[in-house]
Amino acid sequence: MLSASINGPGPQSQFQNIYSLVADSQSNIYTVEFDQVRKITPAGLVTRFAGNNGSAFIDGPGSSAAFDLLTGIAITPNGLLLVADSRNSAIRTITTNGLVATLVGGPTKSGYADGTLVDAKFQQPVAVAVDANGNIYVVDFTQKDMFGYCSFFGDFWVRKITPSGVVSTLYKSSGFSFGTKIAVDRSGDIYLAITEFPRDPAYGGVLCPGVSVAPLFSYIQKLGPNGTATLWAGTNLGSDSPRDGQRLDARFTHMSSIAIDALTGSIFVSDRPNGAIRRISADGMVSTVVGQVSPANPASPTTLTLGPLPGLVPIVGTVTVGPQSRLYMSGANSGSNSILFG
Repeated sequence: MLSASINGPGPQSQFQNIYSLVADSQSNIYTVEFDQVRKITPAGLVTRFAGNNGSAFIDGPGSSAAFDLLTGIAITPNGLLLVADSRNSAIRTITTNGLVATLVGGPTKSGYADGTLVDAKFQQPVAVAVDANGNIYVVDFTQKDMFGYCSFFGDFWVRKITPSGVVSTLYKSSGFSFGTKIAVDRSGDIYLAITEFPRDPAYGGVLCPGVSVAPLFSYIQKLGPNGTATLWAGTNLGSDSPRDGQRLDARFTHMSSIAIDALTGSIFVSDRPNGAIRRISADGMVSTVVGQVSPANPASPTTLTLGPLPGLVPIVGTVTVGPQSRLYMSGANSGSNSILFG
């Protein structure tokens, strides 16, 4: 595994662990890795945009600002970055010139409380999204560092922050999930990529990834603006055998990110262990656009194959959609992370 993040021209750069990424209107890519935000220009130049490579809670210019485990990133129509600063229990903002500020929360305010930006509290925000009206949506996990290194594991809330600065709770989960991700479409509907570990002891295994292999099942849940939840794709009944098809008949294993193409309405998810990017079209059909998924061969590939799609990626990390419906994704090969272009 790579031991350091290295900036510079694309072929010379290195990434440790990309938790999330987003593209701006100029096709610049921003990634979050542990305690830093990095920027990749359309020419492939990688620089550190914010964070000083130390775990702390400091606002200010990007070079001196500090975070503690960044796990989610989103961008507003005017280019303001929003990041989920997980262990600091905060949502932070970063301007186009790299100035970092705290929107809500902080390490001394960890917990759960709705209200104004001054009074509200977050426990462990892990993902963030923003709609066309400037409403911000946050996935906030209830068990902070519940299993030590097995963070982001348990029940979660979906919190809403209005442009006027009011925080409310839109939805509370009832499943035992891991690393839920969030996206919002043009109509303001919210989509959650949920991977659950069964509570039932009949499944066997310790319910913690990395400790033992427990059965996974992954699905997409749709929330209306008032928080009403419906199953949108996949199943929450325990099947983990991947397959394409009509959205409720399709199956996913472990969705580690979700993004929406504003031009077409298609939803893209990264099905991590299958090394695949899956698309749910506006008419509800699921297909595999990167990698290969079939019930007969569910295992992920062991080598990285670039070139014309579908290609092969051992482990797909995160995906986002940029201008002109272009896909950007992070993929792991031999323990390292790289930015790959679809």
